[in-house]
Amino acid sequence: MLDRLLFHGLLVTALAPALMFAGRPLWAIVAAALAAGVLLLAASSLRAFRKPQGWTWTDGLLIAAGGIWAGVLAYAASQISTDGPAAAATLWREAAGLLGEPVPVRGSLNPGATGIGVLRLGLYAGVLVLAYWLCGSRARAWTVVTAVLAVVAVAALYAAALKVAGIEYVLWEKKRYYIGWATGPFANRSTFASYLAIGLACNVALWARAYRRFVPSEIEGRERLRLALEFITRRGVFLALPGFAIAGAGLMTGSRAGTAAMAIAVVLTAGLIALRWRRDALLAPIVAVLSVTAVAGLLWVVAGDGVASRFDNLEDAYDVRQSLYEDAGRILDAHGARGVGLGAFSEALHAYKSADTGYDRWQAHNTYLENLIELGWTAGLAMFLAAGLVGFAAARAIWRRRRLAPVAAAATGGFIAVALHSAVHFPLQEPGVALTLALLLGAAAAQADGGD
Repeated sequence: MLDRLLFHGLLVTALAPALMFAGRPLWAIVAAALAAGVLLLAASSLRAFRKPQGWTWTDGLLIAAGGIWAGVLAYAASQISTDGPAAAATLWREAAGLLGEPVPVRGSLNPGATGIGVLRLGLYAGVLVLAYWLCGSRARAWTVVTAVLAVVAVAALYAAALKVAGIEYVLWEKKRYYIGWATGPFANRSTFASYLAIGLACNVALWARAYRRFVPSEIEGRERLRLALEFITRRGVFLALPGFAIAGAGLMTGSRAGTAAMAIAVVLTAGLIALRWRRDALLAPIVAVLSVTAVAGLLWVVAGDGVASRFDNLEDAYDVRQSLYEDAGRILDAHGARGVGLGAFSEALHAYKSADTGYDRWQAHNTYLENLIELGWTAGLAMFLAAGLVGFAAARAIWRRRRLAPVAAAATGGFIAVALHSAVHFPLQEPGVALTLALLLGAAAAQADGGD
């Protein structure tokens, strides 16, 4: 009973922030962190009374990732202290000169943002650990995938409804940016599109599971083809409806990179499932045809010329982004050894921004570049390594658990799509996106060393 309560508490803790301004407000992060802390305490106590199990490869991978992550958190926390290394001492001296009074030198240019950043990274790790502990059964793994799809679909329908009605609000706050485009409960359309990509990956996984149940692999020949066509034209269309709604909302965002992320998530998830289920030869082309048809149709019917017109402006977007990257590169050259402080990129950018550039940005529009600037080369690369180990632990389940391959494929496909999108934007820095991925990756990793 307690175990079940903890599991449902985990689902709420991981998925609810995405519907509350994408988890950006401090109150949303603090509430989620407190809930995760209580759940971790209860889950740890519960595990203490269970019979110890042998160590697995996945345990080793996640322990290694956890140790590295803890080291990154410790370093980021040291940036807040006045006793820590003054990574941007020159900028602090300039601030003291402008103010005409002494300023306590810290390792971070924005200690408050660094503290919130440490809290966020700790929260993501806590959700991942809870998912790994609580989602070991096959039923719970599928429940996670279903829950993610349901929440993402709700956000998509909400976004589409506001777009069609012409209501320019994010929940109860009036929009300040992206007027005329769908953002749902998010403030940024591109990160919202990346969030929707995770939902599409989950929809593909659930669709594949239903297909395999309806068309057993033992059946061959014409009977197999007949069952496949029957599934597609009846139950398959119904099961794809959430995906159509999510894709439609994604196209309404007008995000170029977000549209690409959605396509990548669908293709990767379907491809990984097809590679694992080689006997189900019809699965890959069926999913591919449905995906291409849905995306192409929705592109013209739902989104109109919006997305297409934005692809016409790629050259202008490249020029602005190039200026931003050049300024960010100069910051990295100056402070790459220690970083300017987790979450303090915008403060550093103001000091190094070129006078002739017209952009007004708060992020580097490249999560990896921004992390390296904020944490320095060593801690930044260590963070990427830890995330890669987690992704590898989840992907192992694709080949180790045949029946649960779609769960791991959805987690892996969604993770890779968002990670690629983060090279030109910042979806991994959005708490709602990161928490959803942590839940999926933890649930997938929990399956890697079980029986099938």
